[in-house]
Amino acid sequence: MRRFFTCHIHLLLLFLLNSTSVLAQSTGLQRLYASISAPIDSTFSKKTYREILINSNGEIDYISSLKFQLANKSFYNTQGRLRDYYYDTGIAATFIGDSRSAIAFFDSSENVGRTKKIELSEASIKRYDSLALGNINQLYASIDTSKIVMLNESHHKSLNRVFAYTLLDYLYKKGFRYLAAEALHNPTNQYIHRANFIPSPSLGYYALDPMLSEFFRYAIQLGFTLVPYEFVGDMIDREAMQAHTISNVLLKNPNSKVFVYAGYGHIEKTFDELKPMGYFLKLFTGIEPLSINQQQYTEGNTNSVAQLGYHYLVQRHNIKKTAILLKNGQPFYRNKPKTYDFYLIHPPTITDKARPDWIQAFGISKEKVVVSTFKENCFLVQAYYQKEVKKTKNIHSLIPADQTYDGFPTYTLYLPKGKFIIVQRDIQNNIIHQENLTVK
Repeated sequence: MRRFFTCHIHLLLLFLLNSTSVLAQSTGLQRLYASISAPIDSTFSKKTYREILINSNGEIDYISSLKFQLANKSFYNTQGRLRDYYYDTGIAATFIGDSRSAIAFFDSSENVGRTKKIELSEASIKRYDSLALGNINQLYASIDTSKIVMLNESHHKSLNRVFAYTLLDYLYKKGFRYLAAEALHNPTNQYIHRANFIPSPSLGYYALDPMLSEFFRYAIQLGFTLVPYEFVGDMIDREAMQAHTISNVLLKNPNSKVFVYAGYGHIEKTFDELKPMGYFLKLFTGIEPLSINQQQYTEGNTNSVAQLGYHYLVQRHNIKKTAILLKNGQPFYRNKPKTYDFYLIHPPTITDKARPDWIQAFGISKEKVVVSTFKENCFLVQAYYQKEVKKTKNIHSLIPADQTYDGFPTYTLYLPKGKFIIVQRDIQNNIIHQENLTVK
């Protein structure tokens, strides 16, 4: 029975790694592919993907940057950079709101150069069979007694950012006032406060994902102070300097509590060879951080073995909502001392009008707004905050509250209460229609 189940999971992984089958679900991506008449490799000598995404005036072009990537796969391939191609294209898909395509591109990146089958070992199956699901309330109980809480993300998965958003209310009620985020870019590491906060490209590359900018907007609205801590250098210096910047928050404010939001394994508290930020943070502060891994056991994991484990657990437990993994009634951990205190597992995505269900699944108070267009050349629909447009006078330099290119001629947005400008763009990124909208 186990061998049959392993084979079944393996076939499922191969299906997921077949980008064509997943990408075909995205009508926006199909339309973008259809608009490309020929590769435009020659533009690489003049501009890069990021220079097209954000021009010299600080204006954002989500459409042209993704189109640029789709048209230039052959260039990456001839340069031996196919993994980079899938990574950059996956991030571009994330930014425009196409989470399914983003996962497919990252799956393809993991599959580059693979010649061997991937399947779960008997030992792995035995380990997964020993796991049970626990209520997320156990996580909240641990937050209550923590001074530092660390949560990770995959940079191409907006799902992780939406879940992080849902923790903010509880963290603030429990006395957390600082949000330290790897994604924030600030060379001087100056703290970001409530006054005049408007997400823009200068906030950080990954903040171009509207879901991440909404996370920062809500944190500021609640009263958090944002702490940039990224450091550019070799990996050892990077991890230590990240921890140094965060530890300074506690040095200057001994009674404060800090929520750290980072990518991948930076929040690990133990190490094999490379010492991670989480290890240094514990060393510098003398405080035991609470480390929460939500990245490993979720769909689209960049580690294909872990992805097999994820699908095994989903089928075994019929997972419908986010849970924590337990072993013998206690939070599951892989190492002792613990690398992570909690492993979370998120359910597979269900789509509604081409939008993922997790936008609302965690109880975020956002209203479903359906935008119908009679303009045949409408490609992308966006929602901008009226107050941000009024302050900046340049809608093109702003990060929208939400956007989608899927669903023509009916587009679905999810917005909080407030006043918005709904923008329709054609495939050349020109605004072809805009109107005001109030969400009550």
